Amino acid sequence: MISIPWSRSETIKDLREDIWRYISAQAEPQEQLLQAGALLQLNSTDIAVLAGVHFLESDSVQNLLDKRQYLSRRMATSSVDEEELSHAQIRGPIVWPRTYGARTAHGWSSNLYVTTPVRRAFQTPENELLRHVLSSIDITAARVRRHLGWGTNTLEETVGARVHRRGEAAGSWLRTRQLAEVEPKPITPRAVHAVRSGRKRQVYQEVLDVYDQLQRLVERLDRQAIRDAVEQTGLSITDDNCLFELLIFFKTLSSLSGQGWHVGNFSFVGGVQKTLSIRCQREDEQLEVWYQRPPSELSRNSIRTDVLKDHGVKVGTTRPDVIMRRSKSGIARWILIECKRYDDPNNGARAAVTDLLAYRRSFNSELIHSVGTYGIGAVWGADLSPIKGEIILATPDKLASALAIVFENL
Repeated sequence: MISIPWSRSETIKDLREDIWRYISAQAEPQEQLLQAGALLQLNSTDIAVLAGVHFLESDSVQNLLDKRQYLSRRMATSSVDEEELSHAQIRGPIVWPRTYGARTAHGWSSNLYVTTPVRRAFQTPENELLRHVLSSIDITAARVRRHLGWGTNTLEETVGARVHRRGEAAGSWLRTRQLAEVEPKPITPRAVHAVRSGRKRQVYQEVLDVYDQLQRLVERLDRQAIRDAVEQTGLSITDDNCLFELLIFFKTLSSLSGQGWHVGNFSFVGGVQKTLSIRCQREDEQLEVWYQRPPSELSRNSIRTDVLKDHGVKVGTTRPDVIMRRSKSGIARWILIECKRYDDPNNGARAAVTDLLAYRRSFNSELIHSVGTYGIGAVWGADLSPIKGEIILATPDKLASALAIVFENL
């Protein structure tokens, strides 16, 4: 076994296509997003944050913020007639009937006038839309930073730093005099159409682009927008250990396909705590594969869970990264895969064996029936050849060989 450098960028590149390979193209966009989120170990709140980060990272948002000075000088305005009561100073057309009435009320002052000066107002559909998208940027940035714990001291060129800068820029623009007097209003399709077809449509094109991006990611759940969010943003904010677990998961599915298994599409099984699973078939054999969350059949009689609950201790999370159950002739056998990414692969190998031995005891009520190999320790590195036994160790380049040994002995 040898140690090799971990390349985050290369791993993300490899995963971008794999993450969609087993998600049905016919699934509803919301289902696709949930399945992709489960692969990235994101809950429903995380998924909303993912969409928010992708929205904030989009070119359309930056293009709008870059045009602040240009747009501020060309903002759409309307004219509002305001009645003004003044002495001597005349700032608009005189309303004589109102003037005579006012003079009578004030003792017939000959220098008292009621006028209607024209005031330039910024309450237009264009500026209502501008205010809406800037508020969305500001609110989304605050929510993302709060959820992910990104402070103001993030590094200059990180995602967190860009999110902070764009949120601050939108908030600053909202506080300008022109936009401060624009009353927030619901954005209707009719109002958006008025902006698209209005004489200022070219000036407000970047505003329309941001609004479209917001709609695609938040309201319509456009399929391509979901794919872009997962590939470009979801993978980039996923930690390295999760990326390695995904890498092993997809290598496992690819190896199964290469060994004659027909691999289906992802589906969710279970009740409230849904588990992402995939079914495989080879002649008279069935294979179910779960990712990250063990099925209830395996975990319901966990010794670890029982001991902690009996003592009133919070159970917490402990689970194999990949779980497989092979069924043939009415007999089921379990195979667990534990992934460890360490700079020193020897440390990873030791940690994988320790966890797999713990799983054997914790899930003893089910694993007691397993014969041959029940666990594979997938360790970052290269050239670790698998050897038949209860537990097999392998690096990613030897994972297919490890799986072949497992299924030969089941």
